[in-house]
Parts: sequence; structure tokens; C-alpha cells
Amino acid sequence: MTKILILTKNSLAEQDLQSALQRLNDEVYCSSSLLYQAADCLELIQHFSVIILSDTISTLELVDCLPILLKSGRKIVRKGDRELIKSGEYSWMLEDIDDWIDAETPTAELVEVIARNNVSEKKESQQENQISLNKMNAKGLSEIKCQHFISGLSSNERKVLLQLYKAESKTVAREDFCQSLWESAPTNSNLSQLSSLINRIKIKIEEVGFEKSELQTVWGKGYRMGLTIHSFLAKNEFGVRS
Repeated sequence: MTKILILTKNSLAEQDLQSALQRLNDEVYCSSSLLYQAADCLELIQHFSVIILSDTISTLELVDCLPILLKSGRKIVRKGDRELIKSGEYSWMLEDIDDWIDAETPTAELVEVIARNNVSEKKESQQENQISLNKMNAKGLSEIKCQHFISGLSSNERKVLLQLYKAESKTVAREDFCQSLWESAPTNSNLSQLSSLINRIKIKIEEVGFEKSELQTVWGKGYRMGLTIHSFLAKNEFGVRS
């Protein structure tokens, strides 16, 4: 049974979705108040495996609430039209939304969306234990594993990671990345490519054993590298060898 939290501005608008999920034997809680109290209720929100953000919540409102919800570590599904923000000024938001549904999503597809975003307690515990181990002894991830990680990066992924590494946990603006990668001011096209690069690096960071949050999005500004992954790379002389 998956525990699902639906955040909305109008609970009545989510009755069909809530009923569909309950018929799948999921435990569903629909709330409008938690949307505005998320910062004070993270412990409660972490009780759920999946958060569904209703299309009654505007994209502008998501700018404020999404960073808070990301701190919960839960998977986030957005109900709405992905294409509407794909090429707009909020396209950077796409990298932190795990999946999308709409009012017409068939039940069979809804089952798949929930299944691939379900964070089981066992998996979550294993991840937490692994991250704790990394923080206690980053060098425990061997030099061989580090080199495997580095060799698996594309040329542009390596450039992005090196730029973040040299910034030493300071934020690197998206404009700076565009200039160093493509020698141009930001455009929708290269901002989209940058988001894709960041996503791919996050996946590879996870494969090494770190959380994706070790490569952090600073809303409206850019990206920065977490201290743990920076320490790991430093101990394996990433900046010297790259």
C-alpha cells in the first residue's frame, strides 16, 4: 500500500483522483492546509511516499512551495501540463518534479506512475544508511570507484562538475555555465541543455552512493555542489586530474 499526499487549493477538485487511487488500495490524504504549512510539517509530510501537486496550484506558487517539499525527500508528481512550462522561464523546475499526470491519465498509467515513484521504507532505510556511511568516511568510496564515476561523464558533464567543484560550494549562476559551455548568453535551448546535464550528473552521483541533493538547485540563481561530494572528489584529486 502506497501512502499518497495530494496537495491542493480545493479538495473537492481532487475527488476523482482520490477515488481512483483509493480503488488501487492506496492510502490517500488530500489537504489544502498543508500546502501553506509545509515548512512546519515536514515530519508529517515524510509519512507519505508520494506527493501529488494539484493543477489548482499555479506554477508561480510552486516556486515558493516546491523547495520546501523537496526537503522532505519524497517523490513529487505534478498534475498538469508539462509542456506549458517546458520552454518558459520556469523550465528549471522540471528537474525536481519526478513525474506528471493530468485529469485524463488512464488508471493503468496512474498505477505505473505511482509504482515507479513509490519510496518503500526498506529502500529508504538502505539509502539513509549508505549516505550516513558516505558522510562518515567519503574516502571509503575507493579511488577506483571515483575514477569509474569520472570516466563515465561526458565532456560537458565533466565541465559542469569541474566548474561546481572549483566554486567550492558557492552557487554558480546558469549564465556562467552557458558562457563556459557555449560561449553565449542564456537561451531557452541552452538552459534546457544545462538542466539535462545537471539531471544526468545527479543520476550518476546517486549511482556512486550519494543523494541527488549533493548537486543542489538554488532557486532562480543556479547550482552548487554539496560538501560531501566535494570532499569525496577532493580526496580523489578530481580538480588536479581534470
